[in-house]
Amino acid sequence: MIIGRDAPVTGAFDTHHVPYERPTLEPPYRVLLLGAANDGWYQAADAGQRERLLERLEAWFARWPERGARLLVSFDDDLFVVGQPASLTYSLYIVYEVDDLAVVTKTLDELREEVDGIRLDSAFRMEARVGRQLFLLTS
Repeated sequence: MIIGRDAPVTGAFDTHHVPYERPTLEPPYRVLLLGAANDGWYQAADAGQRERLLERLEAWFARWPERGARLLVSFDDDLFVVGQPASLTYSLYIVYEVDDLAVVTKTLDELREEVDGIRLDSAFRMEARVGRQLFLLTS
């Protein structure tokens, strides 16, 4: 099915018309945070080092809501994947809603900061994608 820019959505699955809304860059923004552990995690010297990394990562995730990000959903793809992800390159998927994109850039940048001898970007890779709610799936 092809959806025209100004045409309503139609099809066998459709019980009503959903008008297409042109994308705009205005809040709230949907932020898809993609994450994966890398060599720094898998080759950590010992359980103590992994524990310190997890403590830092937990604190990092806690800063998102402190800065106004609203967690919508999280997904850890570790049930059928072991080791570094290769087919999709990420195994962590988190969706936040934010009103200010500076929350994203500031919080991602903190992965590069060394705290107590630990840089999170040495053990985890994160990437953010910004979009909007899919117009076909509104609540």
